[in-house]
Parts: sequence; structure tokens; C-alpha cells
Amino acid sequence: MESKSKKIFYSIGETAKIFNVNVSLIRYWEKEFSILKPKKK
Repeated sequence: MESKSKKIFYSIGETAKIFNVNVSLIRYWEKEFSILKPKKK
């Protein structure tokens, strides 16, 4: 993860890359756990 980044929001692709997982896994977690409510545009 970038330590000096001033970025507040990350795309799903960037998030998947940071955690070294597939985008589909992030989407699964999003559906499975109601506490996860990412902003979408």
C-alpha cells in the first residue's frame, strides 16, 4: 500500500490489487457482508 498517498477512495480494481485478490472476491464480500457499503459511481 502506498504510504504517502493522499487518495481517499480507491477503485475496486485498485483495492483488489492492494489486497492481492480478484475483483470477484471483493464483489462477493460486498454481497455477503452487509457492513460493507462502498460508494459507487
